[in-house]
Amino acid sequence: MAEDDTDDSEALALREAYRASSLHEAHFVAGLMRQAEIAVELRNADVFSAAGPLPALAVAPSLWVRGTQAWKRARKVVDSYERRLHEPSTTESADWTCQACGEISPGNFEECWQCRCDRPSA
Repeated sequence: MAEDDTDDSEALALREAYRASSLHEAHFVAGLMRQAEIAVELRNADVFSAAGPLPALAVAPSLWVRGTQAWKRARKVVDSYERRLHEPSTTESADWTCQACGEISPGNFEECWQCRCDRPSA
């Protein structure tokens, strides 16, 4: 077999790009990959819920892509996802003052707790 044949078969082989901790997470990350226009295959979706005494890693939902280039792109998506998981949340906003009544409401409230007016847009 020529060396080029090996490279071609490896370039087209299915490779595991991500092993998820839950089926929900697997679907979420697969969606991120599809948004990046990466064809992805979800494996162990049916086995995960019926794992029983099987080792968790053996039945964990996993995402597979075809080819080296797709795997590299998929890993960039996964790396970005994992970085966001470990960064402090920027969605937790500071307390805000209602423009209608002047009451201070907690940052996670979408409307004033006092008069129920909507939170002003940022």
